[in-house]
Amino acid sequence: MIQQDGVILADSPDSPSLFALRDWLTGWEEAGRPAPETYTPILVPSGDDQGPAGWHLRLSH
Repeated sequence: MIQQDGVILADSPDSPSLFALRDWLTGWEEAGRPAPETYTPILVPSGDDQGPAGWHLRLSH
């Protein structure tokens, strides 16, 4: 979880979620920290007959 003040909370230092978040942040920084309005959001349906239906948010730049 990222709090409004920028603090990142994770359940442990080797949390898979924390690893993924740091990877995303590194990619964002390497891209020059593009502003949110430079992305195009797309909702993609998810789920199948064996799991709950829902949506994935995909951003393209």
